[in-house]
Amino acid sequence: MLQPHIAQFVTLMENGSPQISHVWFDTDGENILVNKAFGRIKVHNIGRDAHVAIAVFGPTNHSSRVLNI
Repeated sequence: MLQPHIAQFVTLMENGSPQISHVWFDTDGENILVNKAFGRIKVHNIGRDAHVAIAVFGPTNHSSRVLNI
């Protein structure tokens, strides 16, 4: 990525409800790399259930281009 991008990163709580985090991310050309800190709820949720969703926003106009992966 030439510029930092922000994404909404969604994991599932134990009761099945979504937990949304705003994260900085990058890509290595094949994978999406998301910053994580141990002890955060998203890390716990991924360890229990690896199903996630990510919504990527454009760098300037966040409402005009959204890429769901």
